Amino acid sequence: MFIAGISLSLIAKAESSVPSPAVCPETVSAKYLQINSPDPDWQAQVARPVALSSVGFMQAPPEQLEILKPTSVRENRRHRIVEWKFEGDYPQGKWLACYYAGGAF
Repeated sequence: MFIAGISLSLIAKAESSVPSPAVCPETVSAKYLQINSPDPDWQAQVARPVALSSVGFMQAPPEQLEILKPTSVRENRRHRIVEWKFEGDYPQGKWLACYYAGGAF
């Protein structure tokens, strides 16, 4: 799984005290992805960009995999609406998790 983590506590405009919104890129170019081959005789590559498939939040840097569960999930015919309420302390900040290629990356 590839998780692009963005610290929400670190994103801010230099000229303003208002934090700028964190945004996941819609795609990640193949040139930024690396796959370790399962066998030394193989050569793995990513042939095309991978698309954003979902987002979530974490309460620590991505390598710690401390994923926050949504407060609520609602669906209608056209949309899935996921809501998080951030209450309490987050000593390591809040992190936006961007999931690509159906969670494969």
